[in-house]
Amino acid sequence: MTEVNEKGLWDRLHKPVDLSALGQRIFVLENYFDNVDEIRAYSLTKTFGPARRGTADGAYTSGAWKGYKTDKFTEETELEKNIISKIKDTLKVELPNVNVDSYRFEAYFQYMLESTKETFEPSFEENPFHRDAGYKEYAGVIYLNPGVDPKYGTNVNGEFVENIYNRFVCYPAHAWHGPADMFGDSVETARMALVFFLYENLPDRMPTGGAYNESETTRQTTSPIDPDLRATLMASKLS
Repeated sequence: MTEVNEKGLWDRLHKPVDLSALGQRIFVLENYFDNVDEIRAYSLTKTFGPARRGTADGAYTSGAWKGYKTDKFTEETELEKNIISKIKDTLKVELPNVNVDSYRFEAYFQYMLESTKETFEPSFEENPFHRDAGYKEYAGVIYLNPGVDPKYGTNVNGEFVENIYNRFVCYPAHAWHGPADMFGDSVETARMALVFFLYENLPDRMPTGGAYNESETTRQTTSPIDPDLRATLMASKLS
């Protein structure tokens, strides 16, 4: 990982979270899946839905998450069951102070197109970052684009993680993060990732679906970034 804008936004306004003080950390694992090509191919067979949040008529909204998601993984499908098991086993090893089995775990495929940048408010150039609110404790992605330019990675907590095929990235969900850039004009050419979340302190009311469900308890919060600092961060985020 590389530092993002050491003297800019992250230091002056939205300082990186002191993860060590909270007993938390970001970690990256390489060559994560033994069968990543199979998982990539499987993702392209799935049904994706566009960003929606709690609207009775299913109308499109530009808030919360961006791009296109599948329904959350279930253990009814062998491949999805194995993915869930592997990620949870990894979290148990890498996060020894977290009782993973007592947390809610969700995973799904998500892709973003070049045009997905148009759904950011006020714009992707001005505000590409967010924090996951509600009850999300940890978040993570596994990149599923072979041969992609590493610059299409993720900015998280003041650091830049390159987009490397089959790279696993996990970070505290409350840290500022967002995609460095997006690409593609179809599911086959889009920025594809396997996304997962670990929840704690669950209320009785939680979302029950994947592609078309978003509740108040899992809403993402966007950054009130000062305009003068946005340009500074954006200039560094692809370096």
